[in-house]
Amino acid sequence: MRQLTLLYLCAHGARHSWFRLKWLVDLPYVLQSKAWDWPALFAKARRMGCEDALRLGLVLSQRLLGWVPPAEVTAWLAAGRNMDWACREVEFALAEPAEWAEPGQVPTPMRVRWRQRIYKWRLYRNWRARLRELARLGTSMEDWQLLPLPDRLFFLYFLLRPVLILWRKFRRG
Repeated sequence: MRQLTLLYLCAHGARHSWFRLKWLVDLPYVLQSKAWDWPALFAKARRMGCEDALRLGLVLSQRLLGWVPPAEVTAWLAAGRNMDWACREVEFALAEPAEWAEPGQVPTPMRVRWRQRIYKWRLYRNWRARLRELARLGTSMEDWQLLPLPDRLFFLYFLLRPVLILWRKFRRG
């Protein structure tokens, strides 16, 4: 159960670039709360598709919060994917939390939205996760409210997306 909690914490934090520091501060406490079966945890993360999220959480705990990983973790981190690029994005998100917030919470500049999308695309190497990100780009609640379609015609939102974006822009302006 604790393995799932740790993986969930890392996956959730990584998804949102750890822009809320409280998520990141919790991580070392969870890591020190018990003796971990690290090989089993790494295998479970690989099976669940959150290996890079776990790696990022462990690297950030080490770099930003002074967590000292055991030798097994250090070797696993060294053998895995370099997370320097992701650490830079997290530092940006921590420096500008209001800009990094999820769309709808505060107005997010377009450059930050694209930065978020590129971060998520690079973080999720799994094709299913990338398809979910593409689906998020392809539709929005604003589209559904502007043009309600029956469920059987939902696929049309993907085709109509550019037209609906332009329509909203012209309507506002």
